[in-house]
Amino acid sequence: MKYFHHILSLLCCATLMSCSDSSGIGTIPNVKSMALDATHKRVFTLEDDGTIYGFDTLEFKDLFDNQPFVYESDSTKDEDVLAQSLYEAMPRLVDRSFAIAKGDETDLVVMGAQVVEGDVVTNRAVVLESKGLVWQVSDSSPWVIADDDSATLDAESIYTDVVVDEVSDQIFVLDQTLARVLIFDTDYNFIKAIALAGTPQGLAYADDRVYSCNVSDTEALQNLSVINLADDSVSTIAMSSACDQVYAVHSGDNTLLAIRFIPSGNVGIFALSESLDAVTAIAGNTDETASGSLKTTSSIRSAVNTITGGVSTNDLVTFYLGERDGSIHVVTLNEGLTEFSSQLFSMTQSDLEDGFVLVNDENQINQVLFMSERGAILSLDPAEDHKVTLKN
Repeated sequence: MKYFHHILSLLCCATLMSCSDSSGIGTIPNVKSMALDATHKRVFTLEDDGTIYGFDTLEFKDLFDNQPFVYESDSTKDEDVLAQSLYEAMPRLVDRSFAIAKGDETDLVVMGAQVVEGDVVTNRAVVLESKGLVWQVSDSSPWVIADDDSATLDAESIYTDVVVDEVSDQIFVLDQTLARVLIFDTDYNFIKAIALAGTPQGLAYADDRVYSCNVSDTEALQNLSVINLADDSVSTIAMSSACDQVYAVHSGDNTLLAIRFIPSGNVGIFALSESLDAVTAIAGNTDETASGSLKTTSSIRSAVNTITGGVSTNDLVTFYLGERDGSIHVVTLNEGLTEFSSQLFSMTQSDLEDGFVLVNDENQINQVLFMSERGAILSLDPAEDHKVTLKN
């Protein structure tokens, strides 16, 4: 079955500022996940049943004449037979996805529950690979997400986050059930596992360090874990409450963190100490944010779903927070990293998820992507006051 794109109208208005121009973008029903191949400027959106669309990130043109390129079909046409063969390989319910550049091609990895010999398993991922404009199931598929210890029940774990660093060729998978980070190379070979305390959720990577939040009900375990990959040591930093999402940006000699706390939903901005065992809250430049947090009682309109960020073209650390009601907060730290400001943009879309930044050759942000609940992809241009570009 194929789905057809519908035209949406999105509005982009900055608080106390004039609105930017915008146009419509096709929507995708039942969208579950978005994956980005930043190297090749390709973005993929996946429905919960495994239907997949592909676009380029420059003009949001369809990557393929046959769109979607993975879908359910009983047609005998060549393109439909290929799409059906890929669809049959998909998890029965997509959980998350990510993309990896492989030379001139792309690997698209899709995680989710699958039935293997009558049992439901959670540690099988489907790997699709591009060959020009043709896609096929990779020889690496299924990727079995497991350590080399047969005593652990990897197939029953809940995997709550995945981060890929293509510079070091590493994939970091957060296993919440067994409280650990599994590390693989980008050919999907297991490297090692590093244990964490409590109930980890939310994963980030920057400057050869991995960060994870903790959603434990036990106060003593409500901390941020910092894994130093130079020696695999783990530092734990006590937080004011449990947290479930973290994003890290490294700039110069400094690492800045945006952390979402639960149950409050507040998002705090912090600087990491050189010793990796403490954080310092950075104050906002308004009365509402002076404590170092954007709060649900004032700054945050609904709830922050996703956080991304990087370094802007004027060398300022910037975080982007996507909200459930469609609001986007652009949080910018000053040059001295002593204060942040926040600019609010309002969208007509809801449930913004899967935020990504694309960078230029100087590793500075030149594009920001979000996916909405309806499958619309929003592209913000920081160079043009975060004007939103949308696909017709």
